[in-house]
Amino acid sequence: MDWKTYSAIVRGRYRKKVVLALKVERIPSQIAKITKISSSHVSRALSELRDKGLVECINVKDTSGRIYRLTKKGREIMAHLEKSEMK
Repeated sequence: MDWKTYSAIVRGRYRKKVVLALKVERIPSQIAKITKISSSHVSRALSELRDKGLVECINVKDTSGRIYRLTKKGREIMAHLEKSEMK
């Protein structure tokens, strides 16, 4: 577990919500609707998460309707977030 990255996700309220919303592949507008976060904040969070290696875009060549999913590292972080939410 990358605890430094986990800590950064827990401290960022938008990053945390986006990670938890990505239990399945979604486009940014779906994430915004589910999390009640503005599209611009979702885009910024996705960019930060992508830079940390937690999410990836499945259809990079598309200019709209990009689909995002968690990487293996992202799924590991999400599992820990879900456990901490249950306590």
